[in-house]
Amino acid sequence: MKRVLSFLLVMAMLFACAPVALAAEQITSGDYTYTVHSNKASIVGCDTAISGDVTIPSVLDGYPVVGIDYYAFYCCTKMTSVTIPDSVTYIDYGAFASCTKLTSVVIPDSITNVGLYAFDNSD
Repeated sequence: MKRVLSFLLVMAMLFACAPVALAAEQITSGDYTYTVHSNKASIVGCDTAISGDVTIPSVLDGYPVVGIDYYAFYCCTKMTSVTIPDSVTYIDYGAFASCTKLTSVVIPDSITNVGLYAFDNSD
């Protein structure tokens, strides 16, 4: 009985760690941090010191940028405008929240989904 319980405990611990092992690797390129899924990049963060007029690249390290994930540009308080490339199809929840100097956003027709609060607390 002890062996069965020990085995079950070990298996439970392995499965509990599985999501951590499956998490996508975050890669940094210049001002952007991104993940890759199916050979496509999604921006998950950026250097909050990014400033002025920002044009998000359509390709990062050879991967087309298709998304801007949750809070990717959160608190980029020096960014005044952003141009999103045609390769991007979604902007997730809070992606540009608290970008307090952001006054202009160019959103292409390729965007099919804008998450709630994507521009919350931005000018």
